[in-house]
Amino acid sequence: MTSGPLALLACCALGMLATSAKGEAPSPFSPTPAQNPSFIRLLAPPGIFDSSVFADYETSGGLAVAYDSYDDPSTIAFDEATKSYDLLVLPAPAIARGIAEGALQALDPELIDRLRHDTSIAARALSHFDKTQSFSLPADWTLLGIVYDAKKVLPRLGRVPAWASIFKPDEQRKILDCGLALPDNADAMFFGAWRALNVDPMKAGDMNLAPGNDLVVRARRTARSFAARDLVGILASGSACIGVATEDVAASARARSAGPADADIQFIAPSEGSAIALDTFAIPKDAHHVAEALALIRFLLRPDIAEENAKASGLRRADDTSSDQQLRIAEPLGAYEGNIGSRVQDLWSKARNFTPPELPPRRPQTNPSGQPVNRLTP
Repeated sequence: MTSGPLALLACCALGMLATSAKGEAPSPFSPTPAQNPSFIRLLAPPGIFDSSVFADYETSGGLAVAYDSYDDPSTIAFDEATKSYDLLVLPAPAIARGIAEGALQALDPELIDRLRHDTSIAARALSHFDKTQSFSLPADWTLLGIVYDAKKVLPRLGRVPAWASIFKPDEQRKILDCGLALPDNADAMFFGAWRALNVDPMKAGDMNLAPGNDLVVRARRTARSFAARDLVGILASGSACIGVATEDVAASARARSAGPADADIQFIAPSEGSAIALDTFAIPKDAHHVAEALALIRFLLRPDIAEENAKASGLRRADDTSSDQQLRIAEPLGAYEGNIGSRVQDLWSKARNFTPPELPPRRPQTNPSGQPVNRLTP
């Protein structure tokens, strides 16, 4: 008969087998089973999705979506975002930064193959930022140009506005009295300034930085509205008559303006050239729920869902195949050669923080006897 330690071990083994056979408590030595995700964490710009889209996704069997938004993509820290989110929607220049920092993972091969055979405007623009076409997919896009109130601007300029109207001093003076609105966006500001100087932003070099910066700084100092959170309201109310903005802003301002003296809000892609502002999907390298993030991307790229989002946001669908003249001369916003992009950001960080100087208090005028002069006295 077995006794001692061997007997004890045998009893333990039989007990474990019996417990397992009955389907009761699992072995304490078994690995902890993986937890099924209950929701997907999404980081994206505000207002780019229809309000019902994520509820529809959940109804169709998808996970709930926890949607966080941001105002300024340049402030996104990828080391934190990669740990906190499963899916990102970022402007194309931010995607380029994420790829350079090794913060993104390659997408599913089927999606990558889809992108490499995509000849849409958005796909061509994205190729300037995701050189291997492996880390991102177009989500939506819009045109950057000039938004203006035709009733106020055309009489002052005598023609439709151009980039020179905003950035060249001689032209700029004609519209300053009705208000200039500018965004807190380095790429948009330098794009307009360089186009006013007949410089191709995608080919800009070191020698183009100072001239472009001079125009940017001047425009920043003369702007009536800068980095407004409600640019649509400023244009619709007449607080500013012209600004650098995207076509969706023009459409929203046009819809909001009301009354007998409606503002005639128009958008123009200037003859010197316009820019394509592109949002893209990407998955962080440390995302916890990659399969679920890919499923959400496929849902959002469905033509019917993309159309819902386009109507709600005023942005264009990723697969928009428009081919008018405006788009043939449009370039991707924020695409530069070499380190010009980082130089642009450095210059803008100084220009944007301009604070109008306080005027010294006026000294009262006196007559020769030292008494204050009363100009109301005859």
